Amino acid sequence: MEKRKSAKMRFESALSQAAGAWSDKNHPELKTKKDVGKYLRDLRKSWDKRLKKIYI
Repeated sequence: MEKRKSAKMRFESALSQAAGAWSDKNHPELKTKKDVGKYLRDLRKSWDKRLKKIYI
């Protein structure tokens, strides 16, 4: 139980420290849900290509 509690505390601390690190100004390509969806599709495609090179 103590280990779980300390992991939760570390996570909450990291989350608190990262607050404000992301901004639309720094990432205008990810402003809308549609933009994020496209980004994720493209990222997953690149993973698929990489895995195919490695394993096929």
